[in-house]
Amino acid sequence: MNMKNEEKIYQLNTYNIAEYTSTDYTDNDIAILGDFKNLLFNKYFKLNANIYVVCVKGRLQININTQKYAIYPGEMLICMPNMILSNCTTSSDFKGAMFCLSTQITQKYLHKSSDIWNKAFYISQNPVVRIDKDRVQLFDLYYKVIRARMKQAEQPYYKEVIRSLIRTMLYELLADLNQLSTPPESQMVKRSNILFKRFLDLLACTEVKKRSISYYAGKLCVTPKYLSTVCKKVSGKTAFEWINDYVVEDIKYFLKYSNKSIKEISEHQDFPNISFFGKYVKTHLGTSPTDYRKQSLPPRGTLQQKRRS
Repeated sequence: MNMKNEEKIYQLNTYNIAEYTSTDYTDNDIAILGDFKNLLFNKYFKLNANIYVVCVKGRLQININTQKYAIYPGEMLICMPNMILSNCTTSSDFKGAMFCLSTQITQKYLHKSSDIWNKAFYISQNPVVRIDKDRVQLFDLYYKVIRARMKQAEQPYYKEVIRSLIRTMLYELLADLNQLSTPPESQMVKRSNILFKRFLDLLACTEVKKRSISYYAGKLCVTPKYLSTVCKKVSGKTAFEWINDYVVEDIKYFLKYSNKSIKEISEHQDFPNISFFGKYVKTHLGTSPTDYRKQSLPPRGTLQQKRRS
């Protein structure tokens, strides 16, 4: 990835997307955005969700993993977990809608769609999808219905209705994906690659990472040995190494940015005790949790300066 070393990568998910742009609706699993004027994607974001953007008018442009993409009327952009997003801009006449869904709710809605994971991996390499004119109008209609329903937040079953509309819209999306022409055999993603991608998606969407291969293997309906073999074959690293990578990243985040005590972080990350947690951090970060936190603190006065600016 051709990014400057000093660029910070921010996490983007359904929990925090409202911090970076105005949203029409947001809960723990779904965020809806129609006004793109305040879209603050001038940073680098690692996506921990699924984003669907439908263009009705104008143009939207964005960098995905540093590669530039643009969508025009009749096109949809699909962004998946672990993608790096940056430099999102729109034309002055842009009209469209963005639906951000957590990986958990996406998997819940699509768990019976056996073929979708093959399509999803292919689309992750080809994120711009052409949709027919009638379906674009249908998406626009869904969005208008959702906006109308959002004005009645005090009504019973408000959240359930919003989610039902989103789910229906997602199935409409799948109808278009199923019409995609099958890529040539030489481009088809092997089953091992699909399993590896699903494993990483599962890791990304698990809030408290389990440090057991068996947990993820069970979720993916394979044996721990097979999962580790596939990971090693595809990426050069075992499943356990990938798990540790993700666990360590979460620990680093909490030590750097949270106000939790070392003990609270240890408990939150499901370690048996603070001593075991300390040894784990020492093994993977080369220092104790306390020392790592001290090293990560900004120079004295930096926070005060930021507050004044």
